[in-house]
Amino acid sequence: MAKEKKEVTSLHEYIIESAARKGKTPADWFDAMVMQMNGCHLASHIGKFTNPDIKTTVCSHSKKVAGYVTTGGSNCSLDILTPAQYLGSASLLLSPVTPDKNVLEAVITRDKELEKELELLSLPIEKLQKKVQEMLEDSQKEPEATDTHLRQVYFPIAEGKYHLLSVMPSSSLALEMYRRIRAINGHKIGCYNKKSETYGQPCEEITELTKISFGGTKPLNISALNSRCRGKTYLLSSLPPSLPARKIRLPKSDFFRESIWYKQQSSTLYRLHAYMKQDRNTMEIRQAIHDLMDEIISAVLLTAYQIRAGEIGWSEKEAYSQLPTAQKIWLDDACMEERLETSWTGEIAAAFARWVVFSYEKLLGEEAVSLGDAEWRNIKNQIEIVLKDEVRYES
Repeated sequence: MAKEKKEVTSLHEYIIESAARKGKTPADWFDAMVMQMNGCHLASHIGKFTNPDIKTTVCSHSKKVAGYVTTGGSNCSLDILTPAQYLGSASLLLSPVTPDKNVLEAVITRDKELEKELELLSLPIEKLQKKVQEMLEDSQKEPEATDTHLRQVYFPIAEGKYHLLSVMPSSSLALEMYRRIRAINGHKIGCYNKKSETYGQPCEEITELTKISFGGTKPLNISALNSRCRGKTYLLSSLPPSLPARKIRLPKSDFFRESIWYKQQSSTLYRLHAYMKQDRNTMEIRQAIHDLMDEIISAVLLTAYQIRAGEIGWSEKEAYSQLPTAQKIWLDDACMEERLETSWTGEIAAAFARWVVFSYEKLLGEEAVSLGDAEWRNIKNQIEIVLKDEVRYES
């Protein structure tokens, strides 16, 4: 009968179990693993994920950049490139100390929890700290040359001069994403399992995933983190959304009444109302109203651009003879020369302001705040500035 494998719940238990399997004391096993860390190379970007023959690696410690997904801003573990004979050292470095940190990260951040775990076995932390510091210094050395197997982009910087950009996959980021997706999937399963503590809780799901593998039957040949994930990771779908074609109604007498439905702006108008009804008139409120008006302007301009992208000269047909001249100039690229003059912008801006006031009062009804001439002029001036800027850009 096979023995039941004991679950290891802490770092010191992991060391005891690993040493016992090798027939060594925890101290001897730990010293051996620290010495063999000379064969481990730290990296965040490993070329082997592109081609197993690539030796190039990069260790990035980039900081978090707002609006961008970066290796340094995603709480990723550094990966380890190591031959099979040094797998024990790599496994020690990647072993968890706390739910958020492995041994490598705990050494780098001087986490006291690591010291406590090692003190339970009377193991010195100084040798480990020195070895990790040596590994970090070695990983900071930039590669002297790129690899011919890497995808490369020539980026022009001057006449006849280029930067050669080598596209390096971030194994740290890819494998962190794999871990998080696995956690999301595991939570989802628990939410549907009546025996689970999380049964009935809300859950998330990432759809249209593609699972890929690296390293075949020997994932360690790629990296230590890749081996821990059994050579598997995910690709997120990066396809553009499939949107049904939307028909744009060409205006016969008034663009604002015939081509735009005011209820499409209901969310923005309700948010606008929340500021309009305030008794205060602070700079923050005025700026919020200005920003919301910009949203409405952008939506209106998008519809106008879609009409322009259609048939040139459409407004010259008999069916559109009642359309105001200013709107023909604005919406039909056959009137491009007339559009470069700004005399038409005032009429369009006034029509937009009237439409906004109408839409707001129609949607809010009796709750609507009465908008006077001052508010009307502000709305008119805001879009007229945008229209004139557009003319300057086109000219």
